[in-house]
Amino acid sequence: MTAAKLSKIQNIFKILSDETRLSIVVLLLDKKELSCGEISQNFGHLTQPTLSHHFKTLENAGIIEVEKVGTSHIYTLDKNLLAESGIDINLLKNLK
Repeated sequence: MTAAKLSKIQNIFKILSDETRLSIVVLLLDKKELSCGEISQNFGHLTQPTLSHHFKTLENAGIIEVEKVGTSHIYTLDKNLLAESGIDINLLKNLK
């Protein structure tokens, strides 16, 4: 394994070590896509700027992708990236 690949995997694990970001990923596992509002409903205790920070962190790492549709942001999960990083999708599904 190259140093660059190892660094990328290490970064993904670091990002997912945050409970909120991991929860967002778990929400997206069974859904093809969710809007920002649909995801936010599960995190009533967090402010919109805080959630936006988590979304941006996940997006920058390539874990989620965002598409702007009108005024909405639609998020999808890159399951291939998680699998390539050695993350067991089925294990994550059991975290619900």
